[in-house]
This record gives sequence, C-alpha cells and structure tokens, in this order.
Amino acid sequence: MLKPTIKTREFLLFEWLFRTLIVALIIIVAPACTTQQVQNPENFDLYNYLVEAEGVSSRPAEAFSFLKQEAEKGSYQAQTKLGTYYYIGRGTTQNFKKSFEWYKKAAEQADDSDMRPEFVIGVLYAKGQGTKQNLREAVTWFKIASSIKDQEGELARQFLQWIKQHPEQK
Repeated sequence: MLKPTIKTREFLLFEWLFRTLIVALIIIVAPACTTQQVQNPENFDLYNYLVEAEGVSSRPAEAFSFLKQEAEKGSYQAQTKLGTYYYIGRGTTQNFKKSFEWYKKAAEQADDSDMRPEFVIGVLYAKGQGTKQNLREAVTWFKIASSIKDQEGELARQFLQWIKQHPEQK
C-alpha cells in the first residue's frame, strides 16, 4: 500500500510555475496556429455572412414591407436591412442591384459606429454584384469600413491586405 506523500513548499512552487508556463505557452502559441489566411474579397460568402449578421424575420414578407416603408422614410438601419433582404431574397425576389442601391443610401447617412453598409458596398464592388466590378471602388469603401474596430472593420482590413498583396487583380 502506498503512503500519501507530503508535498514540500518548493515542490508546490515548482508545480505552480510549471502549470503557469504551460498556460502561457498555450495563450501565446495557439493564436498563431489558428490565424486565418487573408482571403480574396471576390470569394467572400456575403450571403451567409448577412444571414448570420443581420438575422431574418420568421415572417419575411411582412418584415420586408415594414422595412421598405421605414427605409423610404430615411431610416439607415431599415435601409441596411432592406439591402440585406434584397441581397438574400427574403420577402422579395433576390435583386443585387436594389441591394446595392439601398446599401448606398444607408452609407450616405450611417453614423461612424456602423460600417456594415460601407463594408458590404466594398464587397459588392469586389464581386461585381449589383454594380460593375471595380476593385478601386472596393478599396475606397474598404478603407472607410476599416476605420472601426468591429467585425466588418477587421474583414475590410483583411481584404485591403489581400488586394495589396495581389496587385495583378486591380
């Protein structure tokens, strides 16, 4: 039968230091292992991004009708959501051109804390959806969207980096 051993103060200190070192290594090394490769904005899955980011109503036709009324009154939040509904075809027929137009209207009056319209416009220019493909315009809109530290800002910075690394795409 084994006797329980009493741990010395030095051993406990060593054990604590060892565990702390392991945790520190995990914190430092793990993010480096999971960094994403910068992606081409032309390949960005805007459809699923918008579905997840904006959410959609369980009664899309009613929501679309309400959003359209509010968007026409000048609500940039409603204009942004209406752009999403046109892009994904919820409550209406999918229409990239109308989606682009509503996002442009939203971007004209959105405040500096919400860069989703500017980000989406950049993606639409990069993809050529709802407008003619134009990477120079995409860069302009990504630069605006990158000014804020949120998900859209981070994606815009990644897209700017990709475009800079691939000048042949311009």
